[in-house]
Amino acid sequence: MSKSPERPDKAASSASPTQRAEAGPNAGAGQGARADAAPGADGPAPPPPPAAPLPPAAAAAAPIPRPLVPPAIPTRLPVPAPRTGGIAPARAPARGRGASAPHTPRRRGRRLLAVAAVLALVAFAAFPFGFLTFHIPTAAMSPTLQGDTPGHRGDRVLVSRWGTGLTAPGRFDVVVFRHPLDRSRSFVKRVVGLPGEELAIAAGDVFTRRPGEYAFRIARKPVPVQSRLWLPVERTDLRDRPASWLLPDEGLETGSTPALLDPSAAEDRRVGVAYQRPILDRLPGIPGDQEVADLRVRAVVALVRPGGACSLVLHAGTEEVSFRVSAGGKSRLAFSDASRRASAEVAVRREFSANTEYRLELWRHDHSATAVVDGTVWARYEWGDEVADGLPVVVPPAAVQVIAEESPLRVTELAVDRDVQYVPAGVLRRGEPIAIPAGCYFVIGDHCRRSKDSRTWRMSELRLAGGRSLFADADSVERSGDTVSLHDLEGEERVVRAADVVEEEVTPRPFVRDEDLVGWVWAVWWPLERARWVR
Repeated sequence: MSKSPERPDKAASSASPTQRAEAGPNAGAGQGARADAAPGADGPAPPPPPAAPLPPAAAAAAPIPRPLVPPAIPTRLPVPAPRTGGIAPARAPARGRGASAPHTPRRRGRRLLAVAAVLALVAFAAFPFGFLTFHIPTAAMSPTLQGDTPGHRGDRVLVSRWGTGLTAPGRFDVVVFRHPLDRSRSFVKRVVGLPGEELAIAAGDVFTRRPGEYAFRIARKPVPVQSRLWLPVERTDLRDRPASWLLPDEGLETGSTPALLDPSAAEDRRVGVAYQRPILDRLPGIPGDQEVADLRVRAVVALVRPGGACSLVLHAGTEEVSFRVSAGGKSRLAFSDASRRASAEVAVRREFSANTEYRLELWRHDHSATAVVDGTVWARYEWGDEVADGLPVVVPPAAVQVIAEESPLRVTELAVDRDVQYVPAGVLRRGEPIAIPAGCYFVIGDHCRRSKDSRTWRMSELRLAGGRSLFADADSVERSGDTVSLHDLEGEERVVRAADVVEEEVTPRPFVRDEDLVGWVWAVWWPLERARWVR
């Protein structure tokens, strides 16, 4: 928990001018593309090495395994977001894995040092002109912000006060505010509900409805925000034949580096692997595991021969999204829903070559699919904006596949990640919507299971003899013998005799008011290795 700038004498506050705000962990730095060898000044580049010889054909290959159910996930690389659906390359296509120079440790260290120096300079030089700094002590905003851990202090963030009171926060903005039940403390959370709308949480997602509307709409996280919220499930290179993956009896060579999926012996010239464990929103020591259907699968792949193709596939119940890459053919992002007999395709207008590594990603989140190549978004598709036939109750079982077609496929750094799972609790426990008053916001921590936020805030009113009342955070009220201690709404500690308390009433107090907003979290400026902008 944190103390506000106005009360630096409190035990939980940091030395001025840095304050503390409740929050949480990590969000990986952006991942640049790696370059193949570039032509030198003395002449053209040497020709590419010949394609690796194919292994001898095997007997009939087993059919492609169909996955069972899902697990947890790895993080990495924030991705630039297109502003419109469909095909949206963020920069001109590049050969191989991009045209930038490799990110060597020395190069990366210099970049981080420069970013941290600039942010530190801004933090201290601009402090009197509209910025504040806060320390993040808890994990309530993990993985976006890192809290204190044994041996490590939490993130230091730069908070912009410019525009407070003039510009309203948007959905999924990260903000600092004075706690509605103790204005001496500052908290940091993510805005999920806006003034004047109804909000509900179902199947791990956020749904909203404006006044006068019948159907709820899903609230989609923008790509830059989503890129910070992936949590690792599993990462493998397949060479150790992990038990969590359903592997073919023939068509997978794990003796080489990287592993090779070879469909040569299969009748349909296709072979694949599938993740076969449930993917759960599991936290140590916290009961109530919930399945997760919003997933990301990523891998570094290289097709051995022209004309071959590979596909990343994500299943969620009757829905399927796939990202198919073809060396010399057409590549596309596809969606289908067997229950509604619906399907759609979006072309990926980029060329792919044989014997060239590409870092591919397929995202499925918030009723949308995203195809990413070497850190750049190349295609998006969205479906099910409105939910008119009732909010989803059960998260469908999910599954992951990687498939090679027509050509052997080299695979390494195969990983599965999951989205943060919004969990109904407190005022949203029954799955019923809540109406947000004008001038108020509904906020939730990214580490949803360990965050105290709008869902669970409760105010206690203690009616005393003589007609006086005290108001306090219900969690601060403590009874010891014949006394009752509490912290009132201004953070002042009060102690009254238990005999003087005539009645206590506890009511939800879920909203953050406009006047309680301190500012927007702008950047992490310390520690050095985590210096970055916050989304």
